Amino acid sequence: MDMEETGARLDASPPRKADDALAAVRALERAGRLGAAAARCRALLQDDPGNGAAWFLLSGVEQRRKRPAAALEAIERAVECDAGSAPAWCRRGSILRSLQRLEEAAESQRRAIAVDPDYAEAHSNLGNCLYDLGRWAAAAEHYQRAVAINPGYVQAHNNLGVALGKLDQDVAALASFHRALVLKPDYAGAMLNLGEALLKQNQLAEAEAALRRAAALAPDSGEAHLQLAAALLRMERADAAEPSLQRAIALVPGHAEAEFDLALLLLSQGRFAEGWKHYEARWRLRENANNPTARQMRRSVTPWAGEPLDGKAILIQDEQGLGDTIQFCRYVPLLAERGAKVTFLATRSLVRLLSPIAAVAEVAARVEVDRPFDYRAALLGLPRIFGTGLDSVPRTEGPYLRAEPDRVDAWRARIGTGGFRIAVCWQGNPNVRVDRGRSIPLGAFAPLASLPGVRLISVQKRYGLEQLDHLPSGMRVETLGPDFDQGRDAFLDTAAVMASCDLVVTSDTSVAHLAGALDRPTWLGLSTTADWRWLRQRRDSPWYRSMTLFRQREAGDWSTVFAEMADSLGGILGAKA
Repeated sequence: MDMEETGARLDASPPRKADDALAAVRALERAGRLGAAAARCRALLQDDPGNGAAWFLLSGVEQRRKRPAAALEAIERAVECDAGSAPAWCRRGSILRSLQRLEEAAESQRRAIAVDPDYAEAHSNLGNCLYDLGRWAAAAEHYQRAVAINPGYVQAHNNLGVALGKLDQDVAALASFHRALVLKPDYAGAMLNLGEALLKQNQLAEAEAALRRAAALAPDSGEAHLQLAAALLRMERADAAEPSLQRAIALVPGHAEAEFDLALLLLSQGRFAEGWKHYEARWRLRENANNPTARQMRRSVTPWAGEPLDGKAILIQDEQGLGDTIQFCRYVPLLAERGAKVTFLATRSLVRLLSPIAAVAEVAARVEVDRPFDYRAALLGLPRIFGTGLDSVPRTEGPYLRAEPDRVDAWRARIGTGGFRIAVCWQGNPNVRVDRGRSIPLGAFAPLASLPGVRLISVQKRYGLEQLDHLPSGMRVETLGPDFDQGRDAFLDTAAVMASCDLVVTSDTSVAHLAGALDRPTWLGLSTTADWRWLRQRRDSPWYRSMTLFRQREAGDWSTVFAEMADSLGGILGAKA
């Protein structure tokens, strides 16, 4: 979101008799001759160090010269000369905010408000400090006060919308952006914010129009082009989105978000060679700044770039989600085939599930900090180094992970052999960005449950379990008891239950990857904005030979997906009868 701050008015200095020297400084400033203006002002202050108006004027000039330390020194002197000046306290707060001294900045704005309670700029700038501190509700209160005092305060309307968006008051946020644009139709920042807010509300056509206008108003804004691409991608218009992403990257070289989004677009189109290269931008995303894998990858060990590995020790670090680890652990044996001594550092809960890989590599949850390795690599960087293309995805003839035989026997006995048994999973983690649209309401599975002889058996854990208490009339879903997959090892029972069932039907979660890795017959329900790894339009997956993909035709429409599944399953059951 684009926020804007307004500083104290330069002409709001304490009333003093105008003199030729101050007028000359102002003239130089208006002409853009900031260095000369600062020098003239300092000369004046040598003769008159108690001139608060001159210190105030100098602080503004130094702000414009992007010299915050000098600006702060000047405004401190201005405040000393006139502690009752609301504009001086307001500007002091703005300068402190630019120095990231946020608590001091907020207190300075409060001092300005104490002097003049109806000082709209101080309320707005205090809102900015509070916003930066994550106090969005308090920030919104001061923005609201600013626009109540000055209804034409366009920046405060915009900033109010940003704060309201953080508070998920989306309708009110839209109203604030619209008000800012009524006051200033060519306000590029407010237009960009409006587009992002419409995108958040899934008003895609309106978002596209606003973001196109924002990009036209600010053609050099990488963010406007990035958000326009996001809208186009949500509308399944990848060909139109690609130029916007390329433009964002050209405008802001190293723009991690734009490059990462471009990677996802290319990968979803099967353009793997280009996509893997840009996928490395994930390490530069703000959200990965404290990623434990990123910290591990900063160890003083040489990154592996494809060099010969015979006899070399290499550390492979898992990353991202459990499903990613399950999908890409297939590359670890390929390193061993090249003669490497492989240590695979994996999430503790997955170590036991990954035991089949232990035949060729050490699988561990931690390694000693000073342990020597010749090379290191992140798990999802391996496809790039191996040169994986659409037609060269490593795919075994059978499962590359396996359920524990004793556990399979135990669950098969508990579940029984009657009926056509379908293991079902419908909900991913709702607290992550990628969950948008991918989880499926459990009630959507009803067409499968209605088929004669079909048993739906839940392998759902943690999220979405409350839906079991609100099933459509006549729908039944079997659960597996409180001991199902308890303990610190993930998916051991899930794998055994899948091995005991005839089919797995799931949303796009780690369960889907587990089913594919086990080579179990799997039907995957996908939204219109499906993740890159499922490509576009395909019914099969190059990653899992046992998987069939069922895709939404329209956003949010799961009924058509499950009607298609029911038709397919009806044919299978009819053939078996």
